[in-house]
Amino acid sequence: MRNLFYLFFLALSISVHAQVAINTDGSIPDNSSMLDVRSTSKGFLPPRMTQSQRIAITNPVAGLIIWCSDCNVSGELQVYNGTTWTNLIGGDAGATFPILTTNSVTSVTEISAISGGSITFDGGGAITTRGVCWSTAPNPTTADSKTTDGSGSGAFVSSLTGLTPNTTYHTRAYATNNRGTAYGEDLSFTTITYSIGLIYGGGIVFYIDGTGQHGLIAKTTDQSTGITWEYSYNNILYETTGATATALGAGFQNTLTIITVAMQSTAAYLCWSYYGPGNNDFWYLPSKDELNLMYQQKNVIGGFGSFDFWSSSETSNNTAWAQNFGTGTHYNDEKWRQWHVRAIRSF
Repeated sequence: MRNLFYLFFLALSISVHAQVAINTDGSIPDNSSMLDVRSTSKGFLPPRMTQSQRIAITNPVAGLIIWCSDCNVSGELQVYNGTTWTNLIGGDAGATFPILTTNSVTSVTEISAISGGSITFDGGGAITTRGVCWSTAPNPTTADSKTTDGSGSGAFVSSLTGLTPNTTYHTRAYATNNRGTAYGEDLSFTTITYSIGLIYGGGIVFYIDGTGQHGLIAKTTDQSTGITWEYSYNNILYETTGATATALGAGFQNTLTIITVAMQSTAAYLCWSYYGPGNNDFWYLPSKDELNLMYQQKNVIGGFGSFDFWSSSETSNNTAWAQNFGTGTHYNDEKWRQWHVRAIRSF
């Protein structure tokens, strides 16, 4: 009965004053407020919830206030303005990190692969950038190699390019909103080993050794369609360079020897002066056996026709090995002849 009387008088007080006072020591609430809470040692505590819980509120009304515990950097007070949630200065309510997954890696080749991701929750903020990142170390970030595949939530597809054959990579999808960047799970895959005909390293692979990790690459076009092996003095005097090796793997040293001894060398220097990707991969004039390997794969490399090509293998002070790419015939020829040149490099 006592409780009923208390409720009666409380209702009567509210109806008379139309205001509520808490901890005001009996003082009349301020005329400008409906609820007057006074304290010098405690604060007002609104409902606390995560952003996902806030999003689950059904039909929020304008003016609704909550504390979002995982919004912005360390949480913030937010109010619903009738259209969207904002912070107390009217800006967009701070977002949480997006939630996303990484797509399985497919279509793996020697130098490329396909992946992507699916953004299932944007964190309450617009997704401004998305894609995948990859590295040979686990848990790659956007500081590593990455794609940029548009914006917004949902699924997206990414193409990973510029990979190295027979190498294990880690990849993760990423998405960025105004809170920051979040990542999907780390997935690993291994690219296919080198293969004949692979477009790689500035040319086409035409030879792979027994390890499967090393071989030779040829340029896809001739560096010259007519150049002498060595420049002579009055077409009489040639220098003996000593670059007589013919075996597979000898072209690099042959070329280095030729340009060191015979500064008037033309064919070898033309190849040596061409730099590959990154300007640190030297190309060179192939040895006799390396040139023959190119002939055997001429249809894979392309562009040879039936022309004669110089090798870097010297046979005397006046002659060097050449090969006809129509018949495959090797022969010694005078260094003053102007034959085609095709540069190669090793990997």
